[in-house]
Amino acid sequence: MNMGKIIRAKTVVTIRLDTRRNRNEAVPRFERSRYVFRIAENRPPSVVGVVRAYHVSLSSNDVLLQYELINDFSSSPLPFRVHSLSGEVTSETTLDHEVNKNYEFKIRACLSVNPTNCGYTVVVVIVDDVNDNAPRFPASELRISLPSDLPTGSELITPQAIDADSGLNGDVNYAIDPPSGQ
Repeated sequence: MNMGKIIRAKTVVTIRLDTRRNRNEAVPRFERSRYVFRIAENRPPSVVGVVRAYHVSLSSNDVLLQYELINDFSSSPLPFRVHSLSGEVTSETTLDHEVNKNYEFKIRACLSVNPTNCGYTVVVVIVDDVNDNAPRFPASELRISLPSDLPTGSELITPQAIDADSGLNGDVNYAIDPPSGQ
């Protein structure tokens, strides 16, 4: 029993580094476990973002990290590629928000001297909508028959146009052009 007294002890600990362990066994690590990039739809193929991984052996001239895109989340081919040495993620085609709002895939970084030693990250590319679709009516012409005794101010028809864009870009406003009456 210590009767309320504080008991302290000191010791010396020696930590020995196992120099026999190969530095190339350490796993490459990405700066982030998840990268989120944004790109506006209809842009020509361009750089979307850059992923970066590090490894303890990178100071050696004979050790490089090689990046590779992995399509684990979709059975469809991805419209992206990753530069094997820089980690630069590039779109390969123009993207359409109305077709696909976002993409998700993995990128791995492997040691050039030990290609089975890899680190992984998840990449999400969000395709931002732009106002690129004109509203359209389901029919090119609307015809109605009016009774001859229809009171002035009566509602004749409620046209419905559709715009494939999202959010405010998909809002439709209606107006009649006074000079033409159309």
